[in-house]
Amino acid sequence: MDKIKKSLDVEHVTLNKHGQAVIAKKAEVNMNTCGHQCEALTQIANLRPCRDSWTLKGHLLQEQMINYVLDVSKPVNELIVKEGSVCLTRDRPESLGLQRNMDSFVGDACLDVVRSMAQNQGKTIFISTLHIPPTWLPPAHYDPLISLPNGSTNFSPWYF
Repeated sequence: MDKIKKSLDVEHVTLNKHGQAVIAKKAEVNMNTCGHQCEALTQIANLRPCRDSWTLKGHLLQEQMINYVLDVSKPVNELIVKEGSVCLTRDRPESLGLQRNMDSFVGDACLDVVRSMAQNQGKTIFISTLHIPPTWLPPAHYDPLISLPNGSTNFSPWYF
């Protein structure tokens, strides 16, 4: 690095995550305030499966929002999130998944994000509503194949 700095007569040379030398100082971004940098990170088109996603620390504003949502002193009937037909309120803690249970409408909304991510990567996937799989179990014992769209037996591969 010192040789590069000296030969190019530059002060700021760093290595990026790929080990490439970058001549410039990394722009300082205040991640405690949301703006365009946050919007770009959360747009569906920019989301990809990545191990690094699981190691990210919580964003300050996300932490504040979680604390607000979980605040028991707030009104129980306050609408927290409305996405399509899914509404989350404080009076239904099971809808937030806090008891290791989750409302199927909430799960469907989450899986819709997964479907959208796959679609943006050119993959077509079918995700059944989460209200259906419990019908495959006793006492109903419904055939799982009747839950699938017509012609779906031609799709490959299958994952459950």
